[in-house]
Amino acid sequence: MGIDYDTAVAITQRSGAPAGRGQNRALVDAFFEYDVNRKYPKFAAVSFERQWFRVSRDILVPVAPLSVIREHERFVPLFLCGWSQIQLSISQRRLLATVCEDAFLSLTDYLNSPAEFLFFPKNSEGIRESEVWSRGDYDLLPESELNDQVMLYLAAREEARAILAAEKVAADRASDEAGEDTRTSDPTLFDDK
Repeated sequence: MGIDYDTAVAITQRSGAPAGRGQNRALVDAFFEYDVNRKYPKFAAVSFERQWFRVSRDILVPVAPLSVIREHERFVPLFLCGWSQIQLSISQRRLLATVCEDAFLSLTDYLNSPAEFLFFPKNSEGIRESEVWSRGDYDLLPESELNDQVMLYLAAREEARAILAAEKVAADRASDEAGEDTRTSDPTLFDDK
């Protein structure tokens, strides 16, 4: 894909949080091991624009593959998820596929393209192994189910806001009683501005 193994490993060791460098190295190792058999074409990456999945009028979720390659005269978006465990239910897998389809794969350039979803979870020995989904492996959610999931997310977001606001009030009250000022002028986690 245009980057060699040594360069990829070097990047994992000099960027990102130091605590995550070992995990990032293991992910790179697993990816390159997978590529031994998959054989992604070298220097076949093409540019693309990040797209957005609209949750609500004010909430957009960025959706972008790791890369888009040109292979066999077709564009192939490659989505990578670096989680060390994949404990997604079938419904959650369908939701992920639907979001990627809605936001990115529905664009004209990708309508008839294959796409790959690359995961490298750890096995029982703690070694990352490949789990690859292809476009179409999971049925997309019908619009009504997708809307239900969006509504569930929005309700959970409001609950989280209320919990965090209550915790902040309690912390401010405790600090006022102790004579400390813990208030900050930084925006909150859920500030829509």
